[in-house]
Amino acid sequence: MKNKVRKKNTHLAIVIAILSLYLIRTSFSYPADSSGFPRFLSVLLLLLSIVLFWRNRAIRKPTEEIGHKNLSAGVGEEIHENSNMSWWRSPVLLVSAIIVIYALLIKLLGFFPATIIQLIGSMLIFGNRSWLTIVLSTAAITIFLYIVFSIILGAAL
Repeated sequence: MKNKVRKKNTHLAIVIAILSLYLIRTSFSYPADSSGFPRFLSVLLLLLSIVLFWRNRAIRKPTEEIGHKNLSAGVGEEIHENSNMSWWRSPVLLVSAIIVIYALLIKLLGFFPATIIQLIGSMLIFGNRSWLTIVLSTAAITIFLYIVFSIILGAAL
């Protein structure tokens, strides 16, 4: 299992590196004043793919466990080995679904109502069951977004 995950991570790192090199090359065709941020993200993506590649290639020492996490496991390995949950209940899949629903709700309900629904859904998915925390966090984040985007920046959301 470990070799299979390491092999997948190595292939992923190579694909991401190739993609980021393409994006870096493409970013030079943008106008000078709007190419900085895409170029920065592309270089960052390339650096992270290199880190993933070299981390995967490093010689593993005997496993050392703290609680249930394996410190020498590859990326995502502890999820497959220690999880009994179904693939459709994985947090990554659920949050991805919430993001797609969030994008649809923004068009239907507007930014702030959709944001409130997305925040509550994400907190519930990640196991937060304290309604006080959910309500206070959602209110604080929504107020912060309103102040920054609507009041300070004057953006119509």
